[in-house]
Amino acid sequence: MTLTFESLPNEIWLIIFSYLSSRHTWRAFFGINRRLTQLLSSNLIRHTIDLKDISYPEIVQLLENHDKKSHDYLWQTEFVSHAHAICLENDLDYEILINRWIATKPNWKLSSLRTIYILPGAINKIGILYYELEFVQILQSQLHYLHLIFEQPCSTYHSTLSHLVEKRISCPVMILQVTRGHTYQHLEYADLYNIEHSLYWMRTVCLTISLQHSSELILLLMPEALPLLEHLNVTIEQPRKDLITKRKQQTKSIQLSEKDLRDTNAAGTKLRSFVLRQMELQDLLTLFNILTFPLLETLILVDIFDKSLNNLLAFQQLIGPSNLPSLKRNQFQFLLQFPAKCEHEWIQRYSNNGWPFNNVGFHVDERIEDQFDYSPLSDIIEDNQVEIVVTPTHANHLCHYLRSLTFRLTHVSRVCSMHHSLLQLILDTSPHLFYLNARWIDLSHCSGRYPMIRHVHIIHGGDGAHFDVIQFNMIIPKVHYLSIRGQRQLVREKEMVNFVCELLIDKAQLSELLFLQINKNGNYILKPGVKENTKQAIIANIDRLKDLTTTQIEFSYHNQLSIWLC
Repeated sequence: MTLTFESLPNEIWLIIFSYLSSRHTWRAFFGINRRLTQLLSSNLIRHTIDLKDISYPEIVQLLENHDKKSHDYLWQTEFVSHAHAICLENDLDYEILINRWIATKPNWKLSSLRTIYILPGAINKIGILYYELEFVQILQSQLHYLHLIFEQPCSTYHSTLSHLVEKRISCPVMILQVTRGHTYQHLEYADLYNIEHSLYWMRTVCLTISLQHSSELILLLMPEALPLLEHLNVTIEQPRKDLITKRKQQTKSIQLSEKDLRDTNAAGTKLRSFVLRQMELQDLLTLFNILTFPLLETLILVDIFDKSLNNLLAFQQLIGPSNLPSLKRNQFQFLLQFPAKCEHEWIQRYSNNGWPFNNVGFHVDERIEDQFDYSPLSDIIEDNQVEIVVTPTHANHLCHYLRSLTFRLTHVSRVCSMHHSLLQLILDTSPHLFYLNARWIDLSHCSGRYPMIRHVHIIHGGDGAHFDVIQFNMIIPKVHYLSIRGQRQLVREKEMVNFVCELLIDKAQLSELLFLQINKNGNYILKPGVKENTKQAIIANIDRLKDLTTTQIEFSYHNQLSIWLC
């Protein structure tokens, strides 16, 4: 029997498709025959609309194809119609994907769309989507997964949260993630109580959210607010009442009180998993003493802090079978923080006594607060005091599932170089890591090789560490997207030209690079003549940039230089 390529079983075709991006799969196989076209549009394949791994010529082809009878136009239209997910990484993604591509297709209602990802670079565009009628209908009805990533819990975060509450936009999985909130504890932001409308997300089963104060937990746990909620992940961005007092802000309104928990009928009876980050131990005890969690199987507590060990016995008694009957041993993770002056008392009274699962370990963190700057809570508890950190001994496997990492350690003692090896430890135990955001001085101390990392954002300069492209290529040999932001901007024409040449002139280095960005989010305005001279000087020195049909170089924002490579 003769077997033709087109007659291969669906299982083989699905394996073939898995090696290609969704966009390339549709472009290559749409329209070959009816069977393959039906397979592409079936629920067996869930494809994403994004600009990942896209080259400049392909962007041009997407935007300039206006022949409605051409193969390219037909597959693009069907591709948009059957898209399962959209990912927006920056403003350029929004402009190209939404305004200049999707919106030009006659069948752009995205009837198959179930997932939306919006990364920090494009998060300011979320407000525009609220005024697009088609997107509002999608958000209110058919969406299953909404993932928004913010750098800080600023006005954009609050306005986004307000829109979601006001329009009652909810879906089964909602992730409102803040990546650097802990570094802004000295700033005051609006909270859930400042939103005029009542919280009612009737479809939400799994929620990740950042709150300003622990008292806002009450609004989430009221039965009428999230009636289907089973999985809750909360970060408290303003956990330190001493800082709030210094700002002359009343602490009564942000205090998690037993009376408010009882008066509002807050409940945790449906929760199956609960993650809490950056919370006072006293607030945690208040929450678990008043509410019951009979179905809770997973409990993860991160950076729960206190200034003494006085509440530790109550914590030991609270986390046990009598209060949490469904809690599984391998699903309980915790990290407690106390001042290092408590170390002796800890060893004498608690280190091997009273822990329900008999698996606790501890270490003294050697990070010291800088007298001349603000220190986040996760680094220190008291001025000039190192801290004792208590954690279960089996917690290391959590990095196994890590896909995105922003690594910053500040206020580190000059006599301690552990922060450098800490990054390597995380990378060595994170086989699925895809995105890395780190300072070059930290990454340069890593001696491993991490080909799984494809998207890298580097902060460079200001610390005397020279960026070594050969060393970077050895550490991350398969990088596709590389963005570099300087502590001091590389604004001068000669510096910019030399730096880009160092990165790109040798084709053996960064051989898989598709997109390079220098001065990411740079705010230094360059004159048009300087921009043009810089571009021409770079092209003149780098042979692979001379073919403008396959590459593109432009200043996409102020002194932010973007280069697309084949």
